[in-house]
Amino acid sequence: MAIVINGSGTVTGLAVGGLPDGTVDSDTLATDSVVTGKIADGTIANADINNSAAIASTKLSGVATTYMAATGGTITTVGNYKVHTFTSSGTFTVTTLGTDGTIEYLLVAGGGSGGSHASGGGGAGGVLMGKNFDVAAQAYTITIGAGAGNGANGNNSTALGLTAIAGGRGSFYDEYGSDAGGSGGGGTFILDQSNGTGAAGTSGQGNAGGYCKWNNTSNHASAGGGGAGTRGGSPPSAAGPSGDGGDGIVNDINGTRLYWGGGGGGACHAGFAGHGGLGGGGGGANSAEQTNSTDADQVGRGGDQALNSGTTPATTTGGRGGAGGANTGGGGGGGSTSGANLSGFGGSGIFIARYRFQA
Repeated sequence: MAIVINGSGTVTGLAVGGLPDGTVDSDTLATDSVVTGKIADGTIANADINNSAAIASTKLSGVATTYMAATGGTITTVGNYKVHTFTSSGTFTVTTLGTDGTIEYLLVAGGGSGGSHASGGGGAGGVLMGKNFDVAAQAYTITIGAGAGNGANGNNSTALGLTAIAGGRGSFYDEYGSDAGGSGGGGTFILDQSNGTGAAGTSGQGNAGGYCKWNNTSNHASAGGGGAGTRGGSPPSAAGPSGDGGDGIVNDINGTRLYWGGGGGGACHAGFAGHGGLGGGGGGANSAEQTNSTDADQVGRGGDQALNSGTTPATTTGGRGGAGGANTGGGGGGGSTSGANLSGFGGSGIFIARYRFQA
């Protein structure tokens, strides 16, 4: 039977499946020659559409956009977005997936402590963040890592199948070196060779602690812990000042531009101690200043521009480093007093999820 195309564009004499795949390409069809009125209902099935094909949402009429809904944590509203904040462990449950099915997230681990005597600052907890992250309509267990206690590493935070790595502790000059982590702890003056080296951070989550190449001196200058944004600072001389903690990384997921994961400042026995990094790093201690004077000019300041600032060592603590800010993953400041367990404690972690809930 002959194939006939009449004046109105109707094709007759062609059986279904009569043309091999690829016979008619885009160059054969004039613009706008195929319109909906010429395609019979059911003519195009799913199997006929190539996997790489796409139809823009603007071309689809009558298809309503639906929005995600979820429960868990402390829920706030920022413009057209819902924000779920977990400062302690819990469950994030997606109850309605919506058309988009993605979230933005921030996950921070607990920070490491500073060392205990003439010591390096603690490394910040690892920071993970992302956008357009696919989720399912299900419950997700959220684990928030605690900050480190005296002379210890922090604790991991987990969510959505992701793990933020705990911050590493700062070095203690006559007992232990610094530890690796999300961000690594800072080194101190070289009595034992391993103590002068700043520990490594985790790629994509943080940075290494600062190093200290100086041998034992009366000032005992030390290095800052690594931050999520920058490496911990190193002392420029044996006399100090000690290195600042590395700065954290900026994120505004909760509607405010804040730093997350600041490293702890290095301690100094008789000189200027290091400041905590932006994002909740604890300030480094100065034992001479804290035990002999009410003037705290030489102690390190706690890192600010954070959900909670790191603390500045008090004149009454006798050489304890400042604590990392709560729920920032900040590293603790180095402690300075001989023979005392006076590390600055690490700050706890956090998880925040954000998604659009209205147009």
